[in-house]
Amino acid sequence: MEETPDLVITMLSGRKVVTKDSFETVLGRIIEYRTRIVDEKTIGKPSFYDNEE
Repeated sequence: MEETPDLVITMLSGRKVVTKDSFETVLGRIIEYRTRIVDEKTIGKPSFYDNEE
């Protein structure tokens, strides 16, 4: 990510996204998103997964 004065985010595909949000704001949103994904995978599983062997 590059902040000059807008934040430029370069995706893995090479696509660039420009935002006026600060680096800290974007980073916070990324962390929240990844935390939510991990929580859903570890504690949000439906009960039928518990019976798989």
